[in-house]
Amino acid sequence: MAFNTTNMPPGRPGQAGPPPGWQELRDQRAAELLNKTKGRKRLFIMLSVVLLMLLVFAGLRFSAILSGMDEQLVIHVANQQPAILDLRQLFLVNPDPNLVRQSNVLPKIGSNVFPKVGSNSENRAFSGFMNYDTTISTGIRDMHVNFLRYPGGDWGSKNILSLDQLDDFSDLLTKTNAQGMIQAYLGGPLPNADAQGHPLVPGGMGTDLASRAQYAGNWVDYMNNPASDLRRSRPNKLTNQVKLWTIGNEPDLASINDPTTNQPFTVAGYTAAFIQYSIKMHNSNPEISIFGPEISRFYGIGAGPRDATGALWMEQFLQGVAAYEKAHYTDDPQVKDPTKIHFHILDGVSFHYYPFGGNTPPVEQLLSNADSWNYLLPALRNQIRADFRRDMPIALTEINTNSSGQQQPTAGQAALWWADTLGSLINQQVNYIGFFATQGINLTTPYPLFLNGHQTAMARVMQIFSHVQSHVVPLSVQHDPLSVYATVDGEQRQNVSLVFVNKSPDAQNVQVDPAASALSLASPWHSQSVIVGGNSIVLLTLHRNGGAEAFSFAVPAVNDPKNATVGPMNYVICGKSATTDANTPC
Repeated sequence: MAFNTTNMPPGRPGQAGPPPGWQELRDQRAAELLNKTKGRKRLFIMLSVVLLMLLVFAGLRFSAILSGMDEQLVIHVANQQPAILDLRQLFLVNPDPNLVRQSNVLPKIGSNVFPKVGSNSENRAFSGFMNYDTTISTGIRDMHVNFLRYPGGDWGSKNILSLDQLDDFSDLLTKTNAQGMIQAYLGGPLPNADAQGHPLVPGGMGTDLASRAQYAGNWVDYMNNPASDLRRSRPNKLTNQVKLWTIGNEPDLASINDPTTNQPFTVAGYTAAFIQYSIKMHNSNPEISIFGPEISRFYGIGAGPRDATGALWMEQFLQGVAAYEKAHYTDDPQVKDPTKIHFHILDGVSFHYYPFGGNTPPVEQLLSNADSWNYLLPALRNQIRADFRRDMPIALTEINTNSSGQQQPTAGQAALWWADTLGSLINQQVNYIGFFATQGINLTTPYPLFLNGHQTAMARVMQIFSHVQSHVVPLSVQHDPLSVYATVDGEQRQNVSLVFVNKSPDAQNVQVDPAASALSLASPWHSQSVIVGGNSIVLLTLHRNGGAEAFSFAVPAVNDPKNATVGPMNYVICGKSATTDANTPC
């Protein structure tokens, strides 16, 4: 047998070398121990680093939680579950930068106004009837009514505004510091002359649709172009430009006829007229925004109203305009094709809303109506995006409890409905809200802002909302019997305003606490108790680092069509304890 002796220690071939001595064993064990110690040390260091990172992360996380709790308020209403108001989750009421925006981020909360008393229309059918005195103009401005639609109602369907009346409206916008919206005339054919032989059809307006569309384009030019040909004899009259327009008024009703057929409009007929008008008006000023279809009501996608052929007014109108835009619109300014347009035909979607027509619903139905906006408006926005591939502003150009009729809720019930509805519309980011109307028609049908020279309960609601902050904060709370709406003054978050609408006859206790107080931690927000009286509206404003104030209004307890029992809006700086006095809710 052969032996491999290459790696064998010295000695005889095939025999092992001498065993290691104690010094060699000591050195070997010391080396092994040193290696183990180094390994444990490295493991200890690694674990220490990981632990330190976890502690830092946990500290940052805990700090973030505490910081977040500094921006949270807990709202506890009576026996309801507490609601968390997170001030960091504010959103602009008008968030889309692609839409026409004003400097104020709140929606334009406004009202309908009519031609000045004693003024004459171009066709001399009816004279103006609304007072433009200081009581009205100052009251509108003090309510922060910053959007006026003109002429309100069907007056503009039966009459053609004169240039004097357009100038009157421009002056009113200056006095009230409001933005204007004008309704272009779209009514049916007018007789050529009245019984006295005075011409009724203005020069340049025929019975054909094209001449009427051009007439509307001339109005746009007159209201926005100081060098307009129509202003040659009136060079000093232009004071306020008007960039918001509508075409006709409530074309879904039989009170307005299609000029081409002298019959009530169908959706297809109105859509064709709208397109023709919009082209003429945008050619006069591409910077204007035109809203439609201005229908008298809208029940929701798929729910109507419908025209005589069964076509859905809102859906078919949107689809018809979208189809035209798709075929003709281009955003390339170099395209000189006369069949192409460089502006949108439709700039915003508008409709009217009178939930109960001429009837009086049960009070429970009236006071729960505001919840319907949470279902109606999101579906409408989805339809707009599907048809146009873009968002558009939404305008409620007329809104009130009732459109006409002798039956209507009490003034107090109407005021509670309006406060709850206005809060819901702000939450749903409606862009323009046109209350109907500033001054009463036929006394009290429906309830206006001013009646017999005095402000009404509806005006008190407008005053309450004039003190809210600039941004909406989402808040999930139960709305029966107390609704709560929250606003904050932007990213700085120095002031928070809460609107409480109590729709029951019983007072409701509300407690507002900083979320940090649950952990006994300091917070820049202080706790505040509020008592919201029965059938009343309270606006509570909290200030960072302490202090609070409140406005309150108790709606009329009795039905008073002559507006004699409307109390004032009360203001108080909140003290340290709550009281049952309705004038001092905090």
